[in-house]
Amino acid sequence: KAGLPRGSFYAYFDDMEDYYRTVMETVQKERLDAIGNAASGFFGTVFDFLVRMFAADMRDGNGSRNALLRQRYFRYIQTQRAGSLRDTPYHPDQRDNVFRILVSNGIGFGTAPLSPEEHRSLFELCMIVYLATYNEAVREGLPVADGTRLFERRIRIIERGVQS
Repeated sequence: KAGLPRGSFYAYFDDMEDYYRTVMETVQKERLDAIGNAASGFFGTVFDFLVRMFAADMRDGNGSRNALLRQRYFRYIQTQRAGSLRDTPYHPDQRDNVFRILVSNGIGFGTAPLSPEEHRSLFELCMIVYLATYNEAVREGLPVADGTRLFERRIRIIERGVQS
């Protein structure tokens, strides 16, 4: 699809991981900037923010270049990387990541007393649920409202578990 002969692919990229990393660098930078802008002045918890972000991703999923790349990247993470978020901006230990943006804007998990490690683990779990639900919604062709409701139901289960 890129006009690159199949045999030449590995002359440019080490593997699919390298391809996605290369292609997604600019898209991820734009995405992190957009998330930073959305987080600025946001009042609510990480759970609330993720629901809002999920709804925006679902709305944007109508064929734009970035949406198509995001869909393929999310599917790649879930299938080829077995859901591992390491080395992605969705993993809390990366230098530039969604978790750090939210924390720097005062967006947390509510009043639950969590250690820093528990915060990172909880965020990683939330992002795994995010990616899995997004992939499911796209695969099933769910309307924006239905996909968003599905994610919100799932993330609120996690939220209730943290608050109890």
